[in-house]
Amino acid sequence: LIDEQYALLNQVILPALRAGFVVLTDRYIYSIMARAMVRGVDPGWIRDVFGFALVPDAVYYLQADLPHLIPRVLNVRGFDYWESGMDFLPGRDYYDAFVEYQSRLLAQFEVMADEYGFRRIDATRSIRAVFQDLKSSIQELLVDMKPVPAARAEVA
Repeated sequence: LIDEQYALLNQVILPALRAGFVVLTDRYIYSIMARAMVRGVDPGWIRDVFGFALVPDAVYYLQADLPHLIPRVLNVRGFDYWESGMDFLPGRDYYDAFVEYQSRLLAQFEVMADEYGFRRIDATRSIRAVFQDLKSSIQELLVDMKPVPAARAEVA
């Protein structure tokens, strides 16, 4: 996963930013960091591993609780091995492991949201309401951005 993130950064994100584009990405490094910490990886070590990554202008955390998360997962794909943490929570059924793992992840994301200043969006609401909040927040962020002159973008 780290190789994938590094490749994404160097082959997609950086070239787009150098060309003057705004880049929106799903999950970025914070999901990998949270998953690693929940599995017992030292937080300081995992932060150092991802020290190469750019600090985004904004991180939107679509915050949901387990009562809302479980039906969404069941309606889309069902519980799987990795999303249920079965690799480190053996001897449990998928449901119990999913609840335990996702509870730990949600707690970790809360810590990271405070630490990194994630912008929380209540994802327990309708898709339309979540989209409208995202759209408004992104528009507010873009208002203060100025276009990069073409000559400067070519030098970068």
